[in-house]
Amino acid sequence: MNVSRRLTRIAAHVVSGQIAADIGADHALLSVFLVRNGICPKVIIGELNEGPWRRAQAYVKKEGLHNVIDVRRGDGLQVLAPGEVTTVVIAGLGGKVIADIIMGSLTKAYSYARYVLQPQPPLYPLRKVLTDLGWEIVEEEIVEEKENFYTIVVTEPRQKPAYRLSELELEFGPVVLRKAERPENQEFLRRELRRWERMVESLRASQSSEARARLSHYLLLKRELEEILDAGYR
Repeated sequence: MNVSRRLTRIAAHVVSGQIAADIGADHALLSVFLVRNGICPKVIIGELNEGPWRRAQAYVKKEGLHNVIDVRRGDGLQVLAPGEVTTVVIAGLGGKVIADIIMGSLTKAYSYARYVLQPQPPLYPLRKVLTDLGWEIVEEEIVEEKENFYTIVVTEPRQKPAYRLSELELEFGPVVLRKAERPENQEFLRRELRRWERMVESLRASQSSEARARLSHYLLLKRELEEILDAGYR
């Protein structure tokens, strides 16, 4: 079956041979891909709204996989029993929405070994929640598709103390910055640098004291990002 590169890269981070959950699966393409390619023996889909829930049911039935893909209706992790799956995938939702899903079922959230998240921007709120919980960000991958960049964040819940990330790390990701030499990371970060350059020029044109304060702040961050791109992240 043909699926997007974004979905195939998400699938690459799912723990093989174990049951997975796809929360907010919409058309169920990823779930079918995971089963068809022998990555997961079973997938549980969770959908809150009736439209996506019915679409997922219809596609799973069309593919003849209703015995190994269980389409459930409910809010976030509430469709799952504790420890029922190894990997939880949440892709295509906003970063804050994903953070709210985790926090809304926090005790249960610790019972799953891995989360493969592909948030829509901004990602700052999600990374902040993960660091506050002490969850390790074990991998991040930038995927370019149709001139858009998508960030995949892989995290594993562990009972560890909260830790801090810098503002740049919260914005772009600690692994993305640490592995800035990766071609897609380079392209993504350079595009973001150009966006910041436009923001700096806009702030320079303003006469307000607030704009001057923001200008000083963004100039420092811009310089730090330039150094990372030029010399690599340490």
